[in-house]
Amino acid sequence: MLEYIHGLPDQLEYCLQQEYRITIAGGISNVVVAGMGGSAIGGDVLRCCLSTRKSVPVLVSRDYRLPGFVGRDSLVLAVSYSGNTEETISAFEDARAKGARIIAVTTGGHLGSLAEKAGIPLITIPAGLPPRAALGYLFTPLALMAEMAGLADGIRDEIRETAAVLKEIREELCADDPDGSNSAFELALELKDCIPVIWAAGSDLEVAAMRWKGQINENAKAPAYYNCFPELNHNEFTGLEGPEMLTKRIAVIILRGGNEHPRIGRRMDITREILNDRITKFLTVKARGRSRMAQLFSLIYTGDFVSTYLAAIYGVDPVPVNLIEALKKRLQDG
Repeated sequence: MLEYIHGLPDQLEYCLQQEYRITIAGGISNVVVAGMGGSAIGGDVLRCCLSTRKSVPVLVSRDYRLPGFVGRDSLVLAVSYSGNTEETISAFEDARAKGARIIAVTTGGHLGSLAEKAGIPLITIPAGLPPRAALGYLFTPLALMAEMAGLADGIRDEIRETAAVLKEIREELCADDPDGSNSAFELALELKDCIPVIWAAGSDLEVAAMRWKGQINENAKAPAYYNCFPELNHNEFTGLEGPEMLTKRIAVIILRGGNEHPRIGRRMDITREILNDRITKFLTVKARGRSRMAQLFSLIYTGDFVSTYLAAIYGVDPVPVNLIEALKKRLQDG
């Protein structure tokens, strides 16, 4: 898995060099990214990156059907790394029925065949990776399509900055024999035999916390949970009054950006003070970079390394996802 993780900044640069011969007419009122799992996370990053711009709403749909508002003025980006994700294929057909403008992003599979037969624009990306290790291939075309639609001016510069930041992180965290000087390995050691709970410092970083949770689940084969400030102070916070035998096993990882609201910072300080005798480990990871995209990816990339080192600590293979494959087989069998 480390070999796959190393390639993320290169994936961003690869996609920047491609010529996507796709024309997107104006008049788009909303963008919907249809996908699941590792294929959907790129849509979440896009949504966060565009949220501060004067753009149209961006929604990520993880379901068989698209929202009722999808219509002729919607741009639907159907994303499935394998091309065989049944929920995404169903959403693709729903988009066609609703008359939406559609672009498919995939390595091939059934989705690729459907798009080709219907004459729908198709972006084919390199195959051979676990979907969660192809984030650069899955995100960058979406960002470039948003730029083509007039929704993301200057986003290429943000992608270049992001790739440069990720290369710096890769240099620091990809040691073949990690020791105490590797901060990702150190953090993974702190998580051993704990239940990781990842808290984002605001909803604009929520996708990074979601990614950490998913990567720990899939790579380390371990439970993990996420939430974000200030919402967690209205529900999850109270749950930590629970039995000490449970709360003492929790390790909180706080993901911080560079532009958090001052009240978020105050909430984090107070939350930690209140929970200090209940939670034994509070760990902090700070974002790097200038743009929101670079900051999001810097947090995501650090989490990718941490989850893979945690897999090594637990002695598990981070690549296969046997339970997911077993579920898919049962579904195929009816």
